[in-house]
Amino acid sequence: MTSDREDVPSGEVQFAWFGGILEGQAADLERLGSTVQEINGLGMVVADLDAERGRFSILFDNVVVSASTMNRDKSERLVELLDRIVHLSSTPERLESTLNCTEVYSDGVVETLFAVRDGAIDAVSRRREVRPADLAKQNVGAPAPSIAVPNMGRPMIVALLALLMVAGGLMAWRNGLVDQIMAAQVETLQVDQTSFEGLLAVKVDGTWGIYEVSISRGPKYPETAAEATALEGGEITTADLAAIRTVAGGSKVYVQLLDKDSKVLEAEPVSLAGLLSKDEPVLAKLRGRARAKSIRLALDSGFSKQ
Repeated sequence: MTSDREDVPSGEVQFAWFGGILEGQAADLERLGSTVQEINGLGMVVADLDAERGRFSILFDNVVVSASTMNRDKSERLVELLDRIVHLSSTPERLESTLNCTEVYSDGVVETLFAVRDGAIDAVSRRREVRPADLAKQNVGAPAPSIAVPNMGRPMIVALLALLMVAGGLMAWRNGLVDQIMAAQVETLQVDQTSFEGLLAVKVDGTWGIYEVSISRGPKYPETAAEATALEGGEITTADLAAIRTVAGGSKVYVQLLDKDSKVLEAEPVSLAGLLSKDEPVLAKLRGRARAKSIRLALDSGFSKQ
């Protein structure tokens, strides 16, 4: 959706379309209905509500819309209204959402998933290149190409989408895609350099559920053998000694991703050999996790200790 993020394409939105389904239980169906009416009043997307005996489903029509219908105020209001729907649910933790928006710019495409996380709507976006299939959809007002479902009423379509959502969700969970999409934000992660503190400097960035860990020379990095020997002197632990020799020898370290209980979720080895000849960072990439709480440098993967 339209935002101030740096990774948003620099050109103008040419056209867009919505899609997906939000399904769950609601205690106040009347207010739910009025909220859906407000969504339709934005003029960006047609939301179709079906509610019965406390359960509801909301379908986003996938008709292509022009750039003139899209703006930041409407986008922010849409997220607010979807968030209200989540709060109207009697069981927000059980809500399932595949609601999404695809915006085609002149120099890229932004895909946004309106996921439900921690009892609120989390609009998670990613950028990709424009594909020929995207440009084929620019007939504004026409349905975005999809699988034809002839002679099916709404209940059958909802049931089919629900089954696809469950099947796709199971496959996504199996492949770790949902966990990656819902990955903890980079700024919330703590960094523990353990015995490498001062020897190395660590910077963490993230794009679309991938944590990019940049490791460079720290203020105590030994540039000569004499400096390494000097660091080994005095009262240091065996872990400190191992860290010094690992750095001085350009050996391998592991970048671990941990949960709140310090359980290793991911671990990626990275060689420090590149730091020996020049002060340019070496990189490690970790798949994001929703339960991630910290990143730690270690001498091993940590999996054998769990």
